[in-house]
Amino acid sequence: MTSLHTQESISSPMESTTDYHSALEHHVEQSKMSSVSNMINKATLIHMPRSEYDEAIEILTSTLSLLSDNVRANAQHETTFQRRPLQKPVLHFSSSQSAELFVGVHGIQRVFRSPICVENGSDLLPRTDTLEILSFVVIYNLALSWHLKAISIPVHDDSRIPMLPKALSLYEFTSKIMANGGINGDPLPYMALVSNMGALCLDLGSTQRSRACQSALLSTILCCVDSKYTTTNWDLLLDGFLWNASQGVFETIASPAA
Repeated sequence: MTSLHTQESISSPMESTTDYHSALEHHVEQSKMSSVSNMINKATLIHMPRSEYDEAIEILTSTLSLLSDNVRANAQHETTFQRRPLQKPVLHFSSSQSAELFVGVHGIQRVFRSPICVENGSDLLPRTDTLEILSFVVIYNLALSWHLKAISIPVHDDSRIPMLPKALSLYEFTSKIMANGGINGDPLPYMALVSNMGALCLDLGSTQRSRACQSALLSTILCCVDSKYTTTNWDLLLDGFLWNASQGVFETIASPAA
């Protein structure tokens, strides 16, 4: 005869089915996030270090489309995913040890060439904050791909001209995501963004905007030094960022008084 305790411990068929569908949904959504991260890392770890910018742009554009689909679908499942522990994307800037962290532009500015990778893609769920961070990563890498492709083309080649505004527009979009609080904590993504925007604006002849970026970069550097911030290759990064930030300061000092 089955005891009352045993009867109470047996789940109903409806509960078992619900748990199964919930687990299956979790697995499917986690697989989607893993696919997004794998696509990001394929572009940033394979194609961009080889200067295969067309391939990187194609992959990142497809990744952005996949993320957009997840954003739309997320509205239906956000409540379900909110119940689960939050795993935020773990980001890092990729750079080959044999590659320079910065590449020069006309001997004046340096472009920070390291793209952003995602370390824990298989642990992520399509929550709003996660999708926002991944969108930032994809759009930043897309901007960087267009930027690096443009500066790899000789200055007299007109084919590079439309690439520069495209890269700037994408950088500006990542700046808006950052301004909304989507990317907090590590100052390195902000420094990379404003440093590259400053270099790009100077390349486009927008001196005033370039100096605004240089000023923001210098302020952030001073905060990092004051707080004793450090990260991998910090000395090399600091040297490159200080070079870019100092250009506006030196130009101002060198300019004759009105």
